[in-house]
Amino acid sequence: MKQTVTFSLIAAAILAAGCSDNKPSNSLFEKTINRHAEKQGVCVPLVLNVQNPRSAENFAQTPIGTAEIKLAEKDAQGNEINRTALKQLRILEKEDFYEHTEESIPAAFGSEEKTKVLVYRLTEKGEKQTRVRNKMPHFCIGHQKVNKINWYTEPSPSNGMTVSRVSYEAKFVPEKWIGNLLKAGGNEKLPFDEIRAQTATLVKTSDGWKDIRELR
Repeated sequence: MKQTVTFSLIAAAILAAGCSDNKPSNSLFEKTINRHAEKQGVCVPLVLNVQNPRSAENFAQTPIGTAEIKLAEKDAQGNEINRTALKQLRILEKEDFYEHTEESIPAAFGSEEKTKVLVYRLTEKGEKQTRVRNKMPHFCIGHQKVNKINWYTEPSPSNGMTVSRVSYEAKFVPEKWIGNLLKAGGNEKLPFDEIRAQTATLVKTSDGWKDIRELR
């Protein structure tokens, strides 16, 4: 009899703990928003200025996240070119976003002389870091993180769901490599550095609270 009572008390304690883990609170909602924000990432268009080795005036803006990027180290006259773009690509290669091989192309149309070209191909890790928006690759350079929960509304029914509106302050957490990439391109300022006020709608599901954006 004593053993049965003990087991009943343990079961009740487990159920109570489960309920309390799902009870609205600043810490619970902070974890919920952070989980979505980390998966979503902050992704922006980043471009490399790539010079054609056959023309000193022919530059192409190539987005980071492009599946294949070709560029030469020297032009047809033997002058070094693409030093900035190469420096940036080496940083991305070190982070395993790109890998490179080499090939040769004619130095000029109809010429038998060859120019070495480096071919950088996006890796599987690089593909996961890329989001395509309006046909333009955006590269993820960090994520948002809740700095403080300002307030949240009492959970209430809406369209068959239990929801809560949350106001919070978010800060940008950059990837460790982005500072080096920006410096290599001659820009040391991060694109996001201030704390911003934002709102989110959280939904209670059978699997706990989720940001409504996760369900879309």
